[in-house]
Amino acid sequence: MHPVESTTIRFSGNGTFSQNLVIGNKSTGVVWASASGPIVVVSNTIANNGPPCCGNGGSELEAYPINGSVTMQNNLLVATGSSAAMDCSYSAAAAAFTNNDIYSAYGSAYTSACPDQTGTNGNLSTDP
Repeated sequence: MHPVESTTIRFSGNGTFSQNLVIGNKSTGVVWASASGPIVVVSNTIANNGPPCCGNGGSELEAYPINGSVTMQNNLLVATGSSAAMDCSYSAAAAAFTNNDIYSAYGSAYTSACPDQTGTNGNLSTDP
């Protein structure tokens, strides 16, 4: 995908986001909001996207909410600026949150609103 002025991928409801490369955008790479059904995010690379529009949130992924309908596995999220890589609202444990590498070069991997999954279920926060 080529750099754009806003979020590259935005969806709500339910859906599957699998095997994508989302890089170099001017704002957050992927946002889901008002997720009401199964959200499956598997085997994606989301990296080097711009800071969120309002200075808060994650530069790579904003997930509203993380709950029992979310499966997030085998993803690489790399923030190269000072923003966190991932932001979320958290209402319950994800159905599956495994084997992800969520990393920020100059900030925290997760915002304070999003529980840090590093070190559990194969999740990492290491410079790839």
